[in-house]
Amino acid sequence: MATAAALEYQEFPLEAQHSATRTGMTDHEAGDAADFLAEFVANQGEFSVQSDITLDFNTIDRISLISRARELLEDQGVVMVTNYTPHEDIDRIRYDFETVCDAYSAHLARDQRFEDDKVRISPTSERLDSKTQAEMEKPLFRLRDGSDRGIISVFRIQRLLNPVNAKSLIQHLRSDFVRSVVDGYDGRNWNFSDGYTNAYINRSMIQTRGYHMDGLCGNMKAFLYLTDVESEADGPYCYARGTHKEAELAAVNQHLNSRLGWHELDFAFFDRRRETACLGERGTLIISDQSGSHHAHPQAEGAERIVAVQSIMAS
Repeated sequence: MATAAALEYQEFPLEAQHSATRTGMTDHEAGDAADFLAEFVANQGEFSVQSDITLDFNTIDRISLISRARELLEDQGVVMVTNYTPHEDIDRIRYDFETVCDAYSAHLARDQRFEDDKVRISPTSERLDSKTQAEMEKPLFRLRDGSDRGIISVFRIQRLLNPVNAKSLIQHLRSDFVRSVVDGYDGRNWNFSDGYTNAYINRSMIQTRGYHMDGLCGNMKAFLYLTDVESEADGPYCYARGTHKEAELAAVNQHLNSRLGWHELDFAFFDRRRETACLGERGTLIISDQSGSHHAHPQAEGAERIVAVQSIMAS
């Protein structure tokens, strides 16, 4: 029988043993679960994933670019487009955004609830459901907790920017290009919402949440790097190519999550050859099917990554 080592997964049996007391899973059961998963992945055979998910916005005609981007999204679950937004546009947007963040830096550092006529700050101790976050009129700074502790999520980033930069950001995140790539994906209609135009700020995130999915279907995201993310030390967005099509593998992960007491949407177990770090300069666009396994790579101390994010929801 295949062993857990065949998965190139980091110490799964040890992780299981640490969780055994809490979940009632014995060491023997944990080992059996690891062997089962290894055999399951091995029996999937070779998968059709390409080594490169990257396209250059300026190298081919727009119709061909859209067609190729759609192919990659459907086959791989993710596509990355370099040189998508000019550096000068990105720099203006980021400067505007960071100026606002600096103005509230003292309040953010206190990790306490704060609200004025422009923004609301939600501390790590406050629990807000996604519907409440999306429906607030004001921009919301949410200090993340748990495995995401240290990340600042900023909802409705466009309302923090001056009108010129706000328009520019929206035009890039909801462009005709992005709409054409996602239009009809998975046989569905896809919508862009003001409440889900956000930003993530990662600074010195030396530990991040592991691979996970956002749900089984109905959610894509467009990511736009506002800072250069050119090495793993910068904390790139990472994706396990093709896992958006692996419903059986997702079910196996969910079963093991329940046995180990992990979050139900964790998606840590897959053939590591699928793993891709999305590296690119500021202005790089990533379109991703969030039902596939993904996460943010841990950063080096002192690194900063800022990314604007547009959620795209199936109707």
